Amino acid sequence: MHKSYRVPMNPVVIVMFLLVAAAVAALVAWSFNSGFKWTGICLLVVTVPMGGFYWYMLYVNPARSEITLSSEGVLVNAPPFIEAAIPWGNIESVAVADLENDDRLAVQKAKRIMKFGAYRSGVVTLKSGIEAVLLARSSRVVCLKAGDRAYLLGPINVDSLAEECSSKIN
Repeated sequence: MHKSYRVPMNPVVIVMFLLVAAAVAALVAWSFNSGFKWTGICLLVVTVPMGGFYWYMLYVNPARSEITLSSEGVLVNAPPFIEAAIPWGNIESVAVADLENDDRLAVQKAKRIMKFGAYRSGVVTLKSGIEAVLLARSSRVVCLKAGDRAYLLGPINVDSLAEECSSKIN
């Protein structure tokens, strides 16, 4: 039995990125009155590499992020910062929380993280002093406590993940 939960970037963020990239390209093309040749060179040298980098960061990496439930435990995979396996026997508690409203889950220090809009992926230290693996696309997450580490997981369907995890540890 394997069930996967995807954690993609919010589509609104992707659309906004494309609109901003198009606006920047149009502004560059408009601002250069020196001719088509230099405008094209600037667009190729600046806009294309930066657009490619951000496209990879905002679309490709989040699209590969997933939380997989198997008979052995929970596998969290979010390149390039997270690859974690949590056996069911190590999970002490499962709770649904809101990162914005729960003061204990406030991030005190980010070790390795990618954050853009509501999407967050990485390893952080919480205000409570606990190290946490954070993979979420909104502020609503499932908090898995396993030993001295917390796993804050926020896929598209948070409630379904919470129910499945609770049924496995009880």
